[in-house]
Amino acid sequence: MEAHERLGTPYGRRRTVESRFKEFASEISKKNQATGDLLGKFLSKSLRAHDSLNPLVYGTTDLRASILNRLENIASQYPNNILDLFPPALAALHQMITVSKPLPADWEHTLAIKRYASKAAQIAEKREIKNKHLPHDTLAAFHAAAKAVKSGGFDYALIVGPEGVAYEARFNELGLPTVAVNVPEARPGKPRQLKKLDDLSLLKGKKVLVVEDDVRTGATLQRVLKAIKPHAPASLELFLGLPEHLQLLKNVPADFKRMHITPACHAPEMAKEFRRHLKSRGVRVFKHERV
Repeated sequence: MEAHERLGTPYGRRRTVESRFKEFASEISKKNQATGDLLGKFLSKSLRAHDSLNPLVYGTTDLRASILNRLENIASQYPNNILDLFPPALAALHQMITVSKPLPADWEHTLAIKRYASKAAQIAEKREIKNKHLPHDTLAAFHAAAKAVKSGGFDYALIVGPEGVAYEARFNELGLPTVAVNVPEARPGKPRQLKKLDDLSLLKGKKVLVVEDDVRTGATLQRVLKAIKPHAPASLELFLGLPEHLQLLKNVPADFKRMHITPACHAPEMAKEFRRHLKSRGVRVFKHERV
């Protein structure tokens, strides 16, 4: 065990933080038994949450680190000299622990960010696309994608790279087949051109959702339309990853019958929606969770 602590392994760090927090709670108990007891219970709940997280799931390593960091920060922010010099700090500590939860706030968002950032990187590498873009709000983007798939009855999603690749994994997981094109930024001496990455003839007679991050001049969408119109898709709708206030929607071509735009930020129900999605895929965020 001491070797783990010396080497700084995850287990060693857990033990170090636990030991330090217990010492802190013991010191607080000398000043106020109720607050000390509350700290002890909070430590137990936090460590149970830490230990219950499934290390095989994207993002749980970050959540574990956040739990330990918070315990460490609490212990370091309330040293004895501060509590002696400023007695109200003890009441503030008691209140803060009373309302705190074992898991970090917005923990589902952390899982979603890690999950889809990793998958986007894998897809970009497979498609040989250079893309550093990530959605402005990962849970909001998942919600918008799920809502579009549920309401649209689409046959295919047409991913417009490079930025559109950041959203592809969501549509894969939601059961919508994808094909892709790439329209990289222009470079000196090399104008912007569209490259087909899949067989676009698959879109013939199909209901297609075109997936793009944003619309500025509309030139990219015009290139996309030029590439797919010869294959006569039955209908076209547009998914946009950035919120409406960051779009120039007046430049969206009239060929798109409807738009699905990502909200500016996620709401609590979107976190629950993402949890249900993970369960539906057999993903156990917690080791003993039923799916």
